[in-house]
Amino acid sequence: MTDGKRAMLERIEQYIEDYHLLRREDPLIAAVSGGADSLCLLEVLHRLDYQVTAVHVQHHLRESAEHDAAFTKAFAEARGIPFVRKDVDVASRVQKTGESMEEAARALRYEALEEERALLEEKAGRPAVIATAHHKNDQAETVLFHLVRGSGVRGLSGMRPRRGNIVRPLLSVTREEIEAFLTAEGISWCTDETNLDPAMTRNRIRKIVIPALSSIRTDAVEKIAETAEFMAETDDYLRRLANAWLSANAREAGKDGLVHLPLNLKKEEAILQRYVLREALRNAGISLKDVTKAHVEGLLSLFEKPVGKVIALPHGTEAERTYRAVVVRRTGERKPTKDAGTPSSMEIRVFPREKNQNLPEKECTKWFDYDRIKGNVSLRFRKPGDVFSTREGSHKKLKDWMIDEKIPKALRDGIEVVADGEEVLWVPGFRRGESKKITEQTKTILEITVHRGPGKE
Repeated sequence: MTDGKRAMLERIEQYIEDYHLLRREDPLIAAVSGGADSLCLLEVLHRLDYQVTAVHVQHHLRESAEHDAAFTKAFAEARGIPFVRKDVDVASRVQKTGESMEEAARALRYEALEEERALLEEKAGRPAVIATAHHKNDQAETVLFHLVRGSGVRGLSGMRPRRGNIVRPLLSVTREEIEAFLTAEGISWCTDETNLDPAMTRNRIRKIVIPALSSIRTDAVEKIAETAEFMAETDDYLRRLANAWLSANAREAGKDGLVHLPLNLKKEEAILQRYVLREALRNAGISLKDVTKAHVEGLLSLFEKPVGKVIALPHGTEAERTYRAVVVRRTGERKPTKDAGTPSSMEIRVFPREKNQNLPEKECTKWFDYDRIKGNVSLRFRKPGDVFSTREGSHKKLKDWMIDEKIPKALRDGIEVVADGEEVLWVPGFRRGESKKITEQTKTILEITVHRGPGKE
């Protein structure tokens, strides 16, 4: 083994030890596609004597996919490495959820890997993890992708060495080092042609942005990865401060909801305020994956709003300004007006619009142009001043629209609406407004799903 190859193996092994990613007595899964990165991961883990099982997820999206599956199986079996193939149906998920192919494939891939990890853990009676082949170039691409989206410290910290049951041992090496290692060992690999599609944002960053930056500074990838490590340290520190503040000041809301956030939060520095809110949502069981900047800014604005102001949050939760706090709670716990019955709940998801993305019409889910939303979207009952956008391109009072739709007066106060401030985006069960619909210019999609409460028709 040459000095260069030995140095790379030693660096990966040291990285594993520094971040406590793996133990040789524990089983693990390597996600192996057949590409250079994942073959290098499998080869390295095998040479370092880890108890690794190769798992290949077949997405059935490319003509060459079956070749890649057979190639990966042969590679693993030639080394005596256990091999598992998992087949998933991406097209069916896309039709059901309206996700892009890329989103659906990623979700199904990780579900398949986690399923196999849990089986391996149960069989071995020891904790098992999933190793993925993300490396420094992937880290640089992730940081740049988040940068142009306007992410904060957390986004710029990129991928962590470990996230739950997922570990990334190759974050210590570059793509160039990986390919040089495989070439020197005489190991060939498969090429996924979708990685060359310029329509994919990540591919444009990889093929255009990274080379441009590397022409300015040859170690650009290394420096971006270093910055990600620094930002990760900063993010961890701010999270600790935020949780210390919550422990000292906030309290669980008990029957009233999830958490009470006292008004003295506004006395803290702005960056700590935002971290406290995000950690409060995380601790309440709300996935931060679906918490956008708009949600956090909306929460902050509540501290200055009149008592009774409510905004919607992801996963069927909302926040209300009370006399002494901002209360985060389950949407179903708000009080209906008059004889409205049990309130419904709303889920929100924000994601980038992909080329040729299919968004099937659904009764309880609607899609809107996120960048055209002006304020904080909420699910509520109607109130004076509400307006509704019509197909003619104008706005009319919601009351007049209800009259035109021949909705009985006795029912109007019990009908829930999804609103952006005073503009009603959607009256579930009736019609969606026209002004915020998806167009060819839409870059980001806001998905809203309303779960109707008992008794709603």
